Amino acid sequence: MAISPKNITDSCTIPRECKERFLPLEESYAEPLTSRGVNFSGISDVVQPYEIIRSTPGFHVVIFTLAGEGEDLSGGIQSPHPLQPGDLWISPAGTPQHYRARDNWRILFFHLDAAHASGTIPYDKPTLGHSTYALQLESAMTWFIKESLMNTATSRKTSRAYAEIIRHCLDREIESLAHPEQGLVRAQLDGLWETINGNISNNWSVEEMARRMGLSSAQFRRIVSSQYGLTPQEILTRLRIGRTKELLRRTDYSLEQIADQVGYDSPFSLSRAFKRNSGLSPRDFRKCSYSATTGR
Repeated sequence: MAISPKNITDSCTIPRECKERFLPLEESYAEPLTSRGVNFSGISDVVQPYEIIRSTPGFHVVIFTLAGEGEDLSGGIQSPHPLQPGDLWISPAGTPQHYRARDNWRILFFHLDAAHASGTIPYDKPTLGHSTYALQLESAMTWFIKESLMNTATSRKTSRAYAEIIRHCLDREIESLAHPEQGLVRAQLDGLWETINGNISNNWSVEEMARRMGLSSAQFRRIVSSQYGLTPQEILTRLRIGRTKELLRRTDYSLEQIADQVGYDSPFSLSRAFKRNSGLSPRDFRKCSYSATTGR
């Protein structure tokens, strides 16, 4: 049955068995989140009869289901509707919110203050979709909480870095839900670059990359350019030059050996690409790296 503001009564049922960890948003290093309008957030493991009911909340709720199962009874989607692993559910401010645990339910949640200048979302009704970055979010949130306990200058700096990552992932997810086709493409591209980076010595042509994406070469070039502002070849070169720098720093491999490992057909072609991208020859880069390490 759909729930309306007339027959919904605010209440929160949170059993003692629930385990929740909240992000310390009152700290200065949480500014990347608070400036986004996040005023409450955490990682929760909840059990029945956990249930939240709000009639006209002044904040948006964003919930990522990691494990178990919850249930949306707000009436905005086909109600009741299960919330399962991989789901991202967003309920905008001013609309009834009614959700509960059906099974041991592990979630990430965010409350975004609708009155905050940056606390906006592109939805006017409850929306359900698939999450792409939930695991990255969980990891960043976990480390944000851990680092906040240290209370040292280094840990505060690290916590702020994690807060930036959390905000970045959260914004990506909210935007991807508004444009699911873009979110799917971005996830596929992320997988492609990970595959390429793990097999950087292969002969990666644009045609082969496009084939793995199920696209024509022209489509692939257009999508990569729109997502990154770079061509596929430029991204591939960045990955190869990045690997080359690490090998120059960490090993005494010859340029011929490195070229073979990073996918160039000769030391000359690697040297030319390296200097064009870094401004130094591989030999000079290695010398500079050695001097920086030894102090000489």
